[in-house]
Amino acid sequence: MILTVEEFDEATLFERLALDRVRPVLGDESTDEIDLRSPDQHGGVIMHVRLHCSVSGDAVNSLAVALTPLLFGAAWKTLDLFVELALNLAGTKPKRRNWTINEKVTAAQGGLGLCSLLTGDAALWRAILCTYAATHQHRHCVVHRTAQFSSQAVQLTGVDNGGAALRPMTKNELDAFLVVTSGCKLTQASD
Repeated sequence: MILTVEEFDEATLFERLALDRVRPVLGDESTDEIDLRSPDQHGGVIMHVRLHCSVSGDAVNSLAVALTPLLFGAAWKTLDLFVELALNLAGTKPKRRNWTINEKVTAAQGGLGLCSLLTGDAALWRAILCTYAATHQHRHCVVHRTAQFSSQAVQLTGVDNGGAALRPMTKNELDAFLVVTSGCKLTQASD
């Protein structure tokens, strides 16, 4: 259970190091976005991220494809533990001793957690929580080895717990997810 900023820092050290070192190599000069809208949702969130990188070559593209599963997993774990810390610092309690991912997803969908841990902007906090909830099945696919990463048009595909196909995450969405997660910098020390 992540209860302090120090525990969060320790638990995500490798993942944050991987994101900090590799993420700049994978960028491009476009405006990327994550589109979290679905036909059955009212409203939704679209996050826009502008990237710039000056690295070229087929080797970089090959590296990007090869590292995408690792980086997505590292980014998702970092975001997961960040959400857990925000919930714990807000005084929210799990049903049992430790949080399950499903409990954290439900809490995120409800907008719970200590917003000021990251930002004073409630809309940004809600967007981060929506991103977390919208990608949890993709995470399950990566962790449980049912994900597929296409190298032609880089995208993450898989199926949910019921066997239904997930909406693929495109390269631009994966890149934007990595940028958003890399931006989860703590703004408040724990007591």
